[in-house]
Amino acid sequence: MSRLQSGTTAPILPTTDTTGAELPPVPAGGLLHLQFRRFAGCPVCNLHLRSFAVRH
Repeated sequence: MSRLQSGTTAPILPTTDTTGAELPPVPAGGLLHLQFRRFAGCPVCNLHLRSFAVRH
């Protein structure tokens, strides 16, 4: 896959949750917040993810 440029629409990719269940695609015009983290045990990443979950 090539790099995306700013303002480019990302391609539809199959996604699964942490249990392996497939997630439905995001509707056209919808938004998806996707984060790539080092690993779940990283204390800094874990703190940020918890704060994100509390806010939303």
